[in-house]
Formats: sequence, structure tokens, C-alpha cells
Amino acid sequence: LTRRFAFVGLVSIGLMSVIVALSLSRFLTERMLRQEAVLTMEFIHSLVLVENASLYFREGRPGAPEVASTFNHVANMPDVLRASAHSADHRGIWSSDKAIVGRQFPDNPELERALAGELVVHEAFEDHHADKAEHASLKQDIGYFVEIYFPVRDAGGQIVGAVEIYKTPRALFEAIRAGERAAWIGALLGGLFLYLALFWLVRRADALIRHQQDQLVQSETLAAVGEMGSAVAHGIRNPLASIRSSAELS
Repeated sequence: LTRRFAFVGLVSIGLMSVIVALSLSRFLTERMLRQEAVLTMEFIHSLVLVENASLYFREGRPGAPEVASTFNHVANMPDVLRASAHSADHRGIWSSDKAIVGRQFPDNPELERALAGELVVHEAFEDHHADKAEHASLKQDIGYFVEIYFPVRDAGGQIVGAVEIYKTPRALFEAIRAGERAAWIGALLGGLFLYLALFWLVRRADALIRHQQDQLVQSETLAAVGEMGSAVAHGIRNPLASIRSSAELS
């Protein structure tokens, strides 16, 4: 029993610990990236409302100076690789990358979801140039970065466009890596503690079962000896009774 549990328990608990660590790491990464995206979205929304830039999103005029005055603040934010503003017809009306202005990107599913009213956070890696047409003008040595897409609404709440932000938030990445390390260490230590506790219980149960088996064998042995003694006594008593009866008659 102990040997079987030592193998099966180690595999099962080890697999469970890895799954828990992966799940926690993924959950932590998604929550922290989404929180970063929400803060960015709220900041840009406040700029759009204060400077009434939603009018120019609605008109969809590429290169409008009013949009540029609003989003130049965004382009100068820390860790921003590129900022782009798109009208409702997927056309770039402003971007820190001039190759985006005036172009349409109908094959961008994240932009489509943002224009439908959804906040989208998408992770991308060093091979980004193979993913989308708008990645072609990015530097090829960026490594890991985050794409954030969110809708732009006017004062009445109607969607008039979308904003696309590419960021490399180094402090956030370091915090995510630290959180992932903590999740892995916690899951593995928890799995090790659970394995050792269960192993101790199984070993105690195995020892108790062996002790009870020994007692059972001993009891069965004593019972067999008692039965044999009773049979021998019975076998001796019958002849003695006959001899006694004959002696009394004579």
C-alpha cells in the first residue's frame, strides 16, 4: 500500500500542483494586464471628453489636428510603443506611426471587438510581424508587449471609434513575473506538504493493517490449537470411559 501510494500519489499531487500553478499564473497575468488596460482606457476617455475629440472620431478625418493635440499626450506616456486612433470604419485617423494614418484594417479582430464596445487586452511576442499587417512597421526586437483596444464614446455614450495602444510596461511585467514565481512556489510547497501528510497517513494505515493482520493470524492459530486440543481430549476421553466402565463391571 505504501509503495503504491508513493508512486501514484506523487504523480497525482505533482500534476495537480502544476495545474494549480499554471492556473494561478494565468489568472494573475490576465487580471494585472486588464487592470493596466482599464487605467489606460479611463485616462484616454477623460482626455477625449475634456477636449471634445469625439467629434473628430465621428467625422473620421485622418490627421485632424484636434485629434493629434489630444493623442500626443498618449504617445508620450511611459512605456507606450505606439498609439493609434481609429474611426468607426476601421480607418486610422491618428497614430504615432505615420504609416497607420489613413489606412483601414478590416482584418483586425481585436479592433472589431473594441468597436463593438469591448475592452480587449492581447499579448504579443517577438514574432509579431507575422500576425497582423499593422505590426509591419514595429521594431523587430521588442520582445513581449501588450496590445490594448477599447472603444471611444461621445458624451452620450455612443461608440464613435476605438483606440489602440501598444505598451511594454516593464514594471508591470516584473510584478507579473514575481507573482508567477510566488504562485509556482506556493503551489509546489502546498503539493509537497499534502503529499507528505498523506504519505504519513497511508504509512500509519499500512502499519495498522499489518498489525491487525498479525493479530488475526495469531487469533486463528490459537483457535486452531484449541480445536485440536479439544479433539485430542475427546479422542482420549472415549477410550478411558470404556476402560473405566469395564473395570467397574468386573
